[in-house]
Amino acid sequence: MIARSSRLVTLDEFLAMPETEPYTELVDGVPEQKPVGKWRHSIAQSNLEHLLRSHPATQRGRVIPELGFKFPRTTAGNLRVPDVSFYAQSPLHSEVDDYPEQAPDLAVEIRSKGQSLRGLRERLAFL
Repeated sequence: MIARSSRLVTLDEFLAMPETEPYTELVDGVPEQKPVGKWRHSIAQSNLEHLLRSHPATQRGRVIPELGFKFPRTTAGNLRVPDVSFYAQSPLHSEVDDYPEQAPDLAVEIRSKGQSLRGLRERLAFL
């Protein structure tokens, strides 16, 4: 688990850190570890991915679970990892680093048991 620090972390510093399981995000310069997905959360994520892949309006796009995307031009660094991302037009792989700078057209966060609605709303307001 990532320990909180009083000093903000830059996006470059965060990207140099080792990856964690569950994923850690950089939220306004503060590393925050996502909660571990449990059974109902994972089933909801899987069902949503299937619906997006099979629906006529979205089947030509790219549905990607837990892909981080970065915001390098924010004052404090940000790298977010939505539960499900949908890109209507997927960026070409040759143009994408490990983490795209292009926000998805749809970013989905599935509310986990015990997760406050207020916290989820704040999180989604950024995305």
